[in-house]
Amino acid sequence: MKYLLVVFCIFANLSVLAQHNLTDEEMIKLDSLLQYYEQNDSIQAHTISLLEKQLSLHKEQQGLDTMLLRYKDQEISLLNNKVGMYIELSELNKPKWYDKKWIWFTLGVVSISTSAYVLDKVNN
Repeated sequence: MKYLLVVFCIFANLSVLAQHNLTDEEMIKLDSLLQYYEQNDSIQAHTISLLEKQLSLHKEQQGLDTMLLRYKDQEISLLNNKVGMYIELSELNKPKWYDKKWIWFTLGVVSISTSAYVLDKVNN
């Protein structure tokens, strides 16, 4: 149906042109307009192809960004797990009762005091 309408418009224009004679100046103007529109159309077609290529590159970049975000989220969760495991390790490696300095200090004071007391009793 569309093609039939186009063919009808072409024949209608031809019949109008056949009845009207164009001067040389009008023909030159018409030719320059047609060349201008053809050139403009080719420029726009090239611009469209460049924009489509740019759109595909943006979609590819979006996919890469999405993948990078997923990997960063995975890295964050792994680092959080690592921090949790370090906290557990620090709780497991708390010093035992015999690793405390005040116990050894007290034992040293007691042993020296006892030795001094015993020596004092032996000498008297």
